[in-house]
Amino acid sequence: MKTHFLQGTLMFNTTHIMRYILFLVILGSVEIHASFPQLLKIKANSGSSVVSTELRSGKKYRITLKGEFSIWPEQLGNGIDAGYVYDAPISRIVNNQWPAEEYIDTLSGDTYPGYKLPMWVGDTMSFPYESFPLFVFPDYKFNLNKWTGFRLNGEPIAKTAYDPINHQYQFERAGDDKSLTFAIIDSVYTNADSLLKGDYDNNSGEIEVMIEEIIPFFVNICSAAPQLDPTDSTKMTGIKVDVSVLVTDTNKATGKRNILFDKNQVAIYDNGKFVCPDTIKCNKSVESVSIAMLFDRTSSMLDFVSRDDKTARIDAATKSATNFLNRLSNRDSVLMLSFSDTSDINVDVNWTPNKQTVQNSINTFSARLNTTVLQTALHKALITAIARTKSHNNRLKAIVALTDGANNVAPIDAQIVINELPSTRNIPVFILALGMDTTIDNTITDPTEKFIDSIRAQNNLAGLSRMDSIAVASGGRVFLITNSKALDSTYSLISRDIREQECCSIEYPVDPCVQGSGDTVRTIVIYYPFEGGVTARATTYKTNCAKTFLSRRLSGEESYTKVIPAKKKSTALNATFPLQLSGSTQVRVELYDATGKRINSMNIKNLKKGSNNVTLSTNGLPTGTYTAKVFAKGNMIKQHEIIIQE
Repeated sequence: MKTHFLQGTLMFNTTHIMRYILFLVILGSVEIHASFPQLLKIKANSGSSVVSTELRSGKKYRITLKGEFSIWPEQLGNGIDAGYVYDAPISRIVNNQWPAEEYIDTLSGDTYPGYKLPMWVGDTMSFPYESFPLFVFPDYKFNLNKWTGFRLNGEPIAKTAYDPINHQYQFERAGDDKSLTFAIIDSVYTNADSLLKGDYDNNSGEIEVMIEEIIPFFVNICSAAPQLDPTDSTKMTGIKVDVSVLVTDTNKATGKRNILFDKNQVAIYDNGKFVCPDTIKCNKSVESVSIAMLFDRTSSMLDFVSRDDKTARIDAATKSATNFLNRLSNRDSVLMLSFSDTSDINVDVNWTPNKQTVQNSINTFSARLNTTVLQTALHKALITAIARTKSHNNRLKAIVALTDGANNVAPIDAQIVINELPSTRNIPVFILALGMDTTIDNTITDPTEKFIDSIRAQNNLAGLSRMDSIAVASGGRVFLITNSKALDSTYSLISRDIREQECCSIEYPVDPCVQGSGDTVRTIVIYYPFEGGVTARATTYKTNCAKTFLSRRLSGEESYTKVIPAKKKSTALNATFPLQLSGSTQVRVELYDATGKRINSMNIKNLKKGSNNVTLSTNGLPTGTYTAKVFAKGNMIKQHEIIIQE
């Protein structure tokens, strides 16, 4: 027998909480409407990949990455999450085992950039680089993109805003009957050995990956964070969790609608017990919006909208764009960007609330169609718009792109565009595909024309698929427009719905954490019951007892700068000692002072088998006793004492 919950609003009191507890007990008899929740844990000390089950074609999934890990042996904290290296131990920086944020040469005054944190794990910068004083960093090379961080299908996740509180990144993905592969990589490149080797044994921490199928009733938790006592920041008084219950709604611009409006619609299970929400806030936003408008200026915009609508595409597009512009408020900011091929992507109007300035640009499009090329650089135009929209300061943002053709010039892969999207999905991309009919015209009888028409339909179908993957990943939607009236109504739909907030803010009281108890992370489960079942979602938050990273600085303080010491001038002095080798090899010689501090290092190549003499410069060193250590293939093979006297 299937257990049902009452329809309508559930008023939460002791009786209802007991019903939920009873519900958990008899869970086996209730239909769970979440066929694909999968939680994977990617451990930093493993070095192995973790593979998900297949994401089914035709389904859409939400992927949430959360957690922190460390690649350093010191038990100081973490320092890396799924998207960013955000901290590094001082001891690693001091000992040249991790780059400082910047370096200053005491002689010349020159400044050299290091790794400015937080730094995206996909950053391609190699350190040290050719113009850097290489003697400062003789032992190791660093490149996050190649050797460090979290990976999805072998690639870093898309660059997005760093989340210093939740360390959480979230995005959607269309299923393709393939699995996803996750891993944490940590390799060290040693200059002496010219080797890249995994270095996992001293790592700690993990990244949690939650993969959820987006179902008719989908609970989405945008964020969760403790609320602190305003008079005592060491005390936690409550939790604020941003949550929505989403259902499919084709009448909404995003294709989904938040049906959460009352705190009694959901049950909250926090830290082992049910709690009652104090407040919920789901106000429709009246704040200003940043909208990037993209406009296709390729020659095909002179064609008819469709076989049934003989309106010129350019005429329908400029008219509808004008109407869309007029529906925006005076507080909204607009960026107007137009494009044809890769060499013709223009920012016609930079961010402005002045509608007339944008309208003047729209009025020029008919005269500015590019009739000399057959390329449509939609992907590159989107990448440009994403970069400019990320940097704008309004909280609500969107990209609205109009095009009448599939992208057919590099970059072709939609994933390259998706990689530029923020994983927080706060920049939805709406693509209006004008006249991109995917049906074959059966009235054509000429074989050549019929073949060309079939190629057109195939290209449109493939292009729409790529557009859809971009829109889904952003939280937006693709609209196939085959008549001019539908174009205007679609623009109207977007302008109406673009301000709606996806999440409601719920606040509720919690017990303060007990100092010294290890109560640093708690779990929240949000339950949404409906006729025939229940759907739920879990997340975690850090309490104010959470251990902080014992490192170089607090967020917002000045960069960690390391001084490059001046080279001392003195007469040429050398120390020479014998070295016996069992085979030809390259060695590294390190010089240490009497305190054990390494003060110099050099690599010597092409030493032969048998007897060799190693000469080490001691220029500028004060009198005292020093130790030279010789390494081959990472192992110390000789230690020699050097005494410098007056």
